[in-house]
Amino acid sequence: MILAVLAACSDPAQGTFVGNPSLQARYVDSVDQVGLGGRLATNGTALEPCSAPTIGLGPQVFTFDGTVASVSIDLPEEELCGIRLVVTELAVQVDDAGVDKTVVGQDFDLWVPSDAIPAGAPRLELRLGDEGWLPGFLALAGPGETLLNTEADPALVAAFFEGLDEGSAFVELP
Repeated sequence: MILAVLAACSDPAQGTFVGNPSLQARYVDSVDQVGLGGRLATNGTALEPCSAPTIGLGPQVFTFDGTVASVSIDLPEEELCGIRLVVTELAVQVDDAGVDKTVVGQDFDLWVPSDAIPAGAPRLELRLGDEGWLPGFLALAGPGETLLNTEADPALVAAFFEGLDEGSAFVELP
């Protein structure tokens, strides 16, 4: 259903975008769980203005350097109420108290509300998870790479996706 919504999005009217905008993605690390990198790839990404039609951005790829990745996008001048991502892959690579772990989630939808970002915000950050997200699921992951869709135990899968859904935020950067 999300794909149908993204495909049905019409192009916004001319003059509805702010200049040279960017969308940064970041996952929240800590003293014990230090982000080393990762990747967020979407099959479709859409901005949801509060009082205007959905704006489909198409596929996006964020490659994390440490915990931060960014892409250049056009942002609407309208107030934003959230972002929708049809995720093909989210890989999070972390040093967990001296043990390298990579956890990969595939093929899921993520809706992140914004708390109404002011109109014309030139820089935005999609914060994936919160302070408790990495410690919550990494404690259940073994060393090396874990694919959530094929080999992980249900508790790890639940901690990863519930923490991502509940802890993610979409905020304006200064």
